[in-house]
Amino acid sequence: MNYDKILLNVDRLKALVNLALLDGEHVALYDRLTQLASQAINAPVSLLSIVAADHQYFKSHVGLPEPWKSRRRTPLSHSFCQHVVGTSQPLIVTDAREHELVKDNLAIPDLDVIGYLGIPLTLEDGKTLGSFCVIDSKPREWTELDIQIVKEVTAIVVAEFNLRVAIEQRKKSKSDLTAFHRQVLTLIESLDPTVPKETFLTDLQAARQKLGI
Repeated sequence: MNYDKILLNVDRLKALVNLALLDGEHVALYDRLTQLASQAINAPVSLLSIVAADHQYFKSHVGLPEPWKSRRRTPLSHSFCQHVVGTSQPLIVTDAREHELVKDNLAIPDLDVIGYLGIPLTLEDGKTLGSFCVIDSKPREWTELDIQIVKEVTAIVVAEFNLRVAIEQRKKSKSDLTAFHRQVLTLIESLDPTVPKETFLTDLQAARQKLGI
């Protein structure tokens, strides 16, 4: 039995609670980032998914159908994001119905998940808490630009998570988190997701560099 893996999982689940990622607290920054990702790469669904022991919780979502939109969660039987957490690696799926890892996942018939691009939300200490993902209801050949844009957005979320860790460890204060949110929202509101993807990616990278993350 791999006790190191078990302990890592326990520590990961504790982090979800300590960082207040498994509750309904509304975070405007997360919502703006999921909207931005969907708009920039023309994906009907975008999720900030936190993977717990027996379910995934959507800290933010765009484009989810009911009843999942109201529930803000699914059991792991409906989760592709659990595989991103399990490997701490991106999961890129063109057609889930033909993908060996997820072809039997109930998210395909119940949530119409066919194309999937998920990037791990991995803290500085190595814990992967979830996945930032975009989803299409039809087969999708995700381009390198799509992947890079989602990675850039994910990096902003991870920076915010790491700041939460610093606050929890008393290395930062909650006012630092509020200031970070204001700064990021100001910068991303200046971005235009309707421009060509190459331009948007360059603008997003410049915004992230200005933030120092």
